[in-house]
Amino acid sequence: MAQTNRDNAVQDAYHSANGAVMFLQGDYSGAISELEEDPRDPLTLQLLADAESKAGQTADAQKTLKTLAAINDETVEMAVVVPPVRAALKSNGSPSAQETSH
Repeated sequence: MAQTNRDNAVQDAYHSANGAVMFLQGDYSGAISELEEDPRDPLTLQLLADAESKAGQTADAQKTLKTLAAINDETVEMAVVVPPVRAALKSNGSPSAQETSH
């Protein structure tokens, strides 16, 4: 479906799901490439930060967490994912991806 559908939401969901599978398989660089395709979804950004951290890209993980903390959309995903990231940033200035994962 994603290969024949040009809708951005479908494409973003495809890349996020594919990135999640790659992450679970331990292919962090492949996961990063896929997850970067959906830069506004809080759950995707949290997984992206985790993948970057596991791939040794700590500076990129910190940048992704700061992007995530800046999201102010009124969505369930934002309500669940963003507050712990903001709290970690406030408490120590640079949370690791692991500190913000559930």
